[in-house]
Amino acid sequence: MTYNAKNVRLDGMQRRKTSLENQIRTAIEKSGLSVYRLAKDSGVSQPVLCRFVNGQRGITLATASKLVETLGLRLVSKKDKQR
Repeated sequence: MTYNAKNVRLDGMQRRKTSLENQIRTAIEKSGLSVYRLAKDSGVSQPVLCRFVNGQRGITLATASKLVETLGLRLVSKKDKQR
């Protein structure tokens, strides 16, 4: 299998959305914030955020970090969650 620099399969198949991406999308939807407001509050450009929310594109780790911080989310290990 061949991948390009953006981790997209070159054989025509899109990469699967990660669980983290889906969790962030869900948190955005549940926040009740508009894309405009979240973009302003987080410092993420509105077009990038809009494409992410609509499932058209993924986001970088830096962008995910900004969104997670703005939404008040935290990363929890599955091991910690099971305790």
